[in-house]
Amino acid sequence: ENQALVLNGDQNTINKRLLNAIVQTQKMAQFEVGEAKAVAVEAMTKAETAEKQATEAKEQLAEAIASNQLNIGQNKVVEGHDDENEETLTPLSQDTYTLMMIKSPTTKSWWFALSTFVTQAIILIFIFQSQISSSTYSLFDIPFKVTPAVAVTQALAILISIGTSRDVFIPIKDLSILWITNKVEWSRVVASTNTIDYRSLNDTGQDYSRVFGRLSKKTWFIHILFPNAIKLLQGIFVLIISFVIVIQSNDIIDLFKDFAAVHIISDLDNIAFSLATHGYFGSNLKRDADQVKKIKVKDKVPHVCGLPLRPVMLLGVSVLMFGSFFIVLLNQQNGVYFELKYPKCEIFSDKTLLAKIGNGVCDGDVLNTYNCGFDGGDCLDLNVAFPGCYPLHPAQVGDGICQDDLKRKECGFDNGDCCPPMDDKFYGDGSCNAGSYNTLECGYDGGDCKGFKDKYPSCPELFEDIKRSDGSPAVIGDGVCDLIIEYMTPECGFEGGDCEDCRVDDLKRLGDGKCDFGSYNT
Repeated sequence: ENQALVLNGDQNTINKRLLNAIVQTQKMAQFEVGEAKAVAVEAMTKAETAEKQATEAKEQLAEAIASNQLNIGQNKVVEGHDDENEETLTPLSQDTYTLMMIKSPTTKSWWFALSTFVTQAIILIFIFQSQISSSTYSLFDIPFKVTPAVAVTQALAILISIGTSRDVFIPIKDLSILWITNKVEWSRVVASTNTIDYRSLNDTGQDYSRVFGRLSKKTWFIHILFPNAIKLLQGIFVLIISFVIVIQSNDIIDLFKDFAAVHIISDLDNIAFSLATHGYFGSNLKRDADQVKKIKVKDKVPHVCGLPLRPVMLLGVSVLMFGSFFIVLLNQQNGVYFELKYPKCEIFSDKTLLAKIGNGVCDGDVLNTYNCGFDGGDCLDLNVAFPGCYPLHPAQVGDGICQDDLKRKECGFDNGDCCPPMDDKFYGDGSCNAGSYNTLECGYDGGDCKGFKDKYPSCPELFEDIKRSDGSPAVIGDGVCDLIIEYMTPECGFEGGDCEDCRVDDLKRLGDGKCDFGSYNT
């Protein structure tokens, strides 16, 4: 058609049509460009979203590797292996020492953990020094004899001490898992110090030697060996102090009181870690403590000479503790500690006398001497009450039976079992004579003081000669105030009523050689 128009010379029509064609082509081109731009924007948006998702995936992968929740490589299950040889994931101990394992020495968390250890160490050193410095006759002043009940309690305390010695057994376990030769496992822990880019551990099939190669023996020493070594040292120290407390005790209550105090001190690292997880020491420590909870490592029980290491360690510590305790008991039975305490008491060859030492009964004779510790302390009360008595049979003193050899003032007239010698002309003369007359053993002055005793049953009985200036016994209830201080009490009716009107603040000022005024001078 255009060719025909050309032949007819209609150039105007041709130009119009060409112009229209050009306009339509431009419109179509603009539409296609707009569509292309929209598609490109959509593609860029999708690319940005994909990149963001990839970044998030890398971060999640890095966190998974940091917490050891992602196993590197494929799990291998070997048939025929027993449970002890199978690898399992186990968390690290949740205490301040693990903070030292995952954090750098330049961080606040590392120094917080170290200060907790220093605090524990200082307190434990003071306790141990006190145990040594208080010793007099042996290294730890071990009692030369304990009761069977105390011995059983001591054995139970040792058993509890072994069972709660986490700071001894856990470092051994952690070191066996994270030994320097097991670089894959301890590198995962050390990587939490931020010295390694976790994002480089993003492919479970790649070779990690390039990443792990950055970690040196010095890194392992600082982050693995040092924290576990000081933790083990602290645990052993607590175990030693606990054992000394046990063998030093001869009282059940004191034993567990001191025992509990030491174990509270040993638990300070766990207490500090618990407070850190609740944010009491700031958000940074809380974040680091929460990170400790996430870390897990492959746990494979090592063997020594074909035997599992951990049960062997537990058995070894138990044998050492109970073996030492048995030696202590044996020395107590053989009198070794008694000989150390009383080296001049020469009864060691006599097993019968040795068994009587410290049995709770004053046996007297050769045992009731200074060189033998007054029967290992059994005769102290008797010697204080009757310093000049020295009975052959101390158990008879005050046993309710009047012994003739104890019927003397030095023995308190058999500690009250005997009526003291007295002037018979005053005995049962119708007047209640004070002192030894007015006692049960003397029949309350032959019955003369029975009315006084019935009226004042709480009035103490006195084994003393209480006399007046003329040498006659003082009389109670005769209307004469004899100023007998022991009877000047409400329990004795102020000398049976004789001194009812004599009420003074200080009875010792009565008849002291000084003339006091006021109510004293009546």
